[in-house]
Amino acid sequence: MATLQYFRPKSLPEITSLWADYPDALLLSGGALTLNALDVPASVVVDVQEVPGLKRVEPHDSGLTVGGAVTLARLLEQPSVPNAFHHALARALSPNVLNNTSVMESLSNRNHPLLAEWLTVLAAHDVGIEVFFPATGAQVMTNFETLLDDPAFGDAVAISLFIPHLGARQALATAHVARTPADRAIVCAAAFAEIDASGMVTAAFVALAGASAHPVLALELDGLIGGPLNSETIAAASAGISGHTDPPDDYLGSAEYRAHMAQVCTARALRDIMHALAHRS
Repeated sequence: MATLQYFRPKSLPEITSLWADYPDALLLSGGALTLNALDVPASVVVDVQEVPGLKRVEPHDSGLTVGGAVTLARLLEQPSVPNAFHHALARALSPNVLNNTSVMESLSNRNHPLLAEWLTVLAAHDVGIEVFFPATGAQVMTNFETLLDDPAFGDAVAISLFIPHLGARQALATAHVARTPADRAIVCAAAFAEIDASGMVTAAFVALAGASAHPVLALELDGLIGGPLNSETIAAASAGISGHTDPPDDYLGSAEYRAHMAQVCTARALRDIMHALAHRS
């Protein structure tokens, strides 16, 4: 489909005005993932790169705010971004894609296979996502899980991320399985854990991709709470996710293989967290 009209608004209210006339318009910043074919998948494109604030990068005492039009490459240049973000983005995405895909675009393509590791990190770290509803002009702060699961957010677009700093007793880690080192993940996991001064776990989560019909499956690891993070508790927590997964069965791996790899990836990510926290104590 050829692009018939192209707009470059300079404010969010201007986007709302355009949306009233073109409710099927494609809101875009970047385009490496969306415009990867000869035909643009819309008759109207609204390029939001010039909207003030959408390219901002603002460090805070508690975290980092990144505008929706910021590219994934620029996001990774920020020194406060956790290492797990680098692993999730730079492993399977080429420099060209990183340089030409925005935060907004990545969250609008939640079913894209190359973004699975990135989306699991956002879910596990409970990143704050500010969304904009183009039909009404409303702006709401939410998280990835709500954005993914709540139908009310179907038309919402991400205009900023808030990435919390990791505390001294917090850690975030990723793990994946793929056919080759640079191939897209068949199954991947991102895990987060927090311990108290005595080494007992106070919070633990895992987010999985490739283990259910949803782009990301987020789980609280309740079995870890109140106890130490060690090989035995990690093995038990990883085995415990089997009742929550419902993976697809396709050419990349059977449902049984994916279910097992979900446990393996969870255990790998948690072990990396265990080692990271041990080095800080």
